Amino acid sequence: MDSEFSQAMHLLSVKAVLKRMEGLRMLHRRVLAGDLLSILALEYVLEHDPNSAVKNRASLVLKRSALKPREGHWERHAAF
Repeated sequence: MDSEFSQAMHLLSVKAVLKRMEGLRMLHRRVLAGDLLSILALEYVLEHDPNSAVKNRASLVLKRSALKPREGHWERHAAF
């Protein structure tokens, strides 16, 4: 586990909502780079965070970072 991911996880465990939002931003950047562990962390936040604003932001991050299939690959043809 690298230091950026551990820093994001630390920010997600802080009590302050704005710090947790910053952790979500860090995870979003990692998801866009293709980190699957960050997707799991976002799903955990979506299910278990007590604040609805953080849950909504995690939901938006997951929707915005949906991986689009690459052109010419089988994922494009099998996608629903």
